Amino acid sequence: MRINFTISDTKYSLDADGSQYTLIRHSSNQDKNSVNFGKPTETQIGYYSQVTHALNRAVKDELGNQPDEVSLKEFLERYESAMEAISIQLGGK
Repeated sequence: MRINFTISDTKYSLDADGSQYTLIRHSSNQDKNSVNFGKPTETQIGYYSQVTHALNRAVKDELGNQPDEVSLKEFLERYESAMEAISIQLGGK
């Protein structure tokens, strides 16, 4: 089963196979010299035994890719906001 979700503008998915969850980041090839420029890519970020660990890793991946410098308070606010967004996409509150 594949579970798709988005954090900010980045698309992710979880592949569930009964024993683990594989976290995947979706993007497109950005190398202008490549014959595959603009084509979709999938990057496997990690393998997790619990779905909550995979979702936490996706949030950390997204927040870690932001170029600005923030306080711990701001980071935690962004973290909570991203987790809430995932929860809403998955049918939570």
